Amino acid sequence: MLQSVFLWFYCLPIRQAVLLLIMISAVYLVLRPRLARKRFWYPALIVVFLFWLGVIAFATIMDRTPDAGLMSPQLLPLHSYRAVLAGANTELLRSNFMNVVLFYPVGLLACELLPKKWSRAKRIILVTALFVLLSSGIEACQYCFALGQVEADDVLHNGLGALIGAAVCTIQIGYVPRH
Repeated sequence: MLQSVFLWFYCLPIRQAVLLLIMISAVYLVLRPRLARKRFWYPALIVVFLFWLGVIAFATIMDRTPDAGLMSPQLLPLHSYRAVLAGANTELLRSNFMNVVLFYPVGLLACELLPKKWSRAKRIILVTALFVLLSSGIEACQYCFALGQVEADDVLHNGLGALIGAAVCTIQIGYVPRH
């Protein structure tokens, strides 16, 4: 079932996928102040965070079969954009977008799990660095076990997704009374 949800989302036009993410994020930000007061909130965040880490592992490593005929690693940053501009398949852009989307939820959830007393910048930088390292580890596993095309662009887009998720997490929505 999870695979069919991924396929459905992957096939959405990018504009609709972005709108869906914005709507889900807005609902989250509006409901968060109410839910954060509930006792189940923090444990639920941990469960969803761990679940999404599993989704990332499944999508990037476990759902792949070894292929000895893969191309060599593409370590030149932003090569996919140069390739599209040179006439390559524009599906590379969708792949880049999906790499951002894959790490957006863990960026948001990881930032939510960090102490609120930490500065906004500290939480965002820590989350982004953590998931850039995780993404680099995934690419290393893909290379070692020939599980997919190894690309610097994947690390950049995964890190961007975590960065955006962490930044969205720090948005405060709600009524603030004036004194």
